[in-house]
Amino acid sequence: MKLVVILACMSRGGIDFFQSLLDQHSEISQFPGSFYVDEFLKIIKNERNSEIIARKFIENYEEFFDSRSYKKGVAKVGRYERHDYLGEDKKSYYTVDKSQFKNNFIKIIKEETDDIRKVIIALNLAYSKASGEDLDKKKLVVLNLHHFFRFNSIKNINFDIVCTIRDPIDSYSSFMKNLAYYEQDYLDAWRFNFHLERTFSHLKKTSELKKKTFVIKLEDLHLKNSDIMNNFCKTFNIKYENVMENSTYHGFQWWGDSLVKKDLRGINKNFRSNIDDNFFYQKDICYIEKKLENFYKKYDYPKRCRKRILPISYFLPLKVEIINFKESLKRFNFKNFIFYIYYYLKRISKFSETEYSEKQYPRKL
Repeated sequence: MKLVVILACMSRGGIDFFQSLLDQHSEISQFPGSFYVDEFLKIIKNERNSEIIARKFIENYEEFFDSRSYKKGVAKVGRYERHDYLGEDKKSYYTVDKSQFKNNFIKIIKEETDDIRKVIIALNLAYSKASGEDLDKKKLVVLNLHHFFRFNSIKNINFDIVCTIRDPIDSYSSFMKNLAYYEQDYLDAWRFNFHLERTFSHLKKTSELKKKTFVIKLEDLHLKNSDIMNNFCKTFNIKYENVMENSTYHGFQWWGDSLVKKDLRGINKNFRSNIDDNFFYQKDICYIEKKLENFYKKYDYPKRCRKRILPISYFLPLKVEIINFKESLKRFNFKNFIFYIYYYLKRISKFSETEYSEKQYPRKL
């Protein structure tokens, strides 16, 4: 069984949208959302008993079995991803029988094992069967790992990788508008730094895992959807199916996550970048484009730096950094302020680091 790990190598890169397009494909087995396998392996530790592994999975991923669940655990597909807000009526949800899942897993795994890859595949197939899918047709297991840093626990097993990316300036803008302040009224330094690291280096770090890696542009998922999904199918030796034109989970229309604050039907043939200039100085845009020069060339992203910038400008704080320096002091949040200074100094110290060449970046599907 082929295993493909998918993740967003940029914030708001459309990884859950891409996964929704794979839903209901007869030859694909997947969970309806991210599976944080690193956290799950810590939970089960070195457990080999299949019944206990299945029970632990059910306990920590309740929302996979009833999408109305809002348990704050490892999974968060409920309220955050709005899997209780599905279907044309926006009132639909899905349920999967836990007992069937557990029995399926025990039968599929057959014997006690510490083989991580075997456990991952068996969990997915057990879930698919409990969801009423035909296991005889399955050729591909898709694991939504979501974040690069979760790779460490599975880096030694066999899998391919598909990364979703986005115009870096558009990603930055969407992060600031939709994710930066999620469940908090200020932007903490760690979250902001994680976004920048994700933009500048996660695709590069992913490529260094020496796995077969491919890239999908969010823009292409919308504007060239048929070509991209056909390329995906050819790459992983599965057939193209018309369900790949629909953004669904368990066959119900998905309207996007709660962060966008509006309903998205799925493929948008009029998709375009929606950049908020309030988050940028012109030098910030030039800095990002300079830092990712080969990335822009490799993936044909437009450049927006319209004037010559003095090199010293690249070492000045970004507009958002200045905003948050001030906000931290205003709130007397000196810890956050100190961390912003730390991450700022760390960022500028890395400015001259060598970027990947165009040839080193993964192939685009």
